[in-house]
Amino acid sequence: MIETKETSEVEEKATEEIKDEEKKDIKKETVKEEGEEETNIKNETESEEGEKEKYLKELDNTEETKIEEEEEEEDEDEAEEEEEEEEEDQKESLPRPDKMIEWSNDDVISWLESMPKAAEYVEDFEIGEVDGDDLMNYSYSDLKNLGVEDDNDRRYLMKEIKKYNASHR
Repeated sequence: MIETKETSEVEEKATEEIKDEEKKDIKKETVKEEGEEETNIKNETESEEGEKEKYLKELDNTEETKIEEEEEEEDEDEAEEEEEEEEEDQKESLPRPDKMIEWSNDDVISWLESMPKAAEYVEDFEIGEVDGDDLMNYSYSDLKNLGVEDDNDRRYLMKEIKKYNASHR
């Protein structure tokens, strides 16, 4: 029996060692699986962060592009305004034609601005787009319809139109 007892004890120890080894293997597998799961989660997180970063960069690029486009539009607008100002300056620097019939609206406005009594009607003549041909053919009632309400101012303008035309034939 002694041998049997010893054998039994040896077998029990062996069985326990096997069970301990199995437990260790299970723990290793669990730790390994958890590690793999953590790695997968980490990779997914990194991937998601990478996607977010990529999206944010694209968004930044889009915003930068919009800003650049707006700046280009502003530059173009400024260039157009400068061009228009240069054209206006050129128009102003050019003498108006001698003959009233050849006057543009700008020439009519310039002429009105040169007379203190008539300068208040500049806006009306601009809105009405009155040119020299119109001005030569206007009557008292045409001037009134244009916005020259004061009778004395209408007479003054008619006199100045006739005076100009008489001196520039």
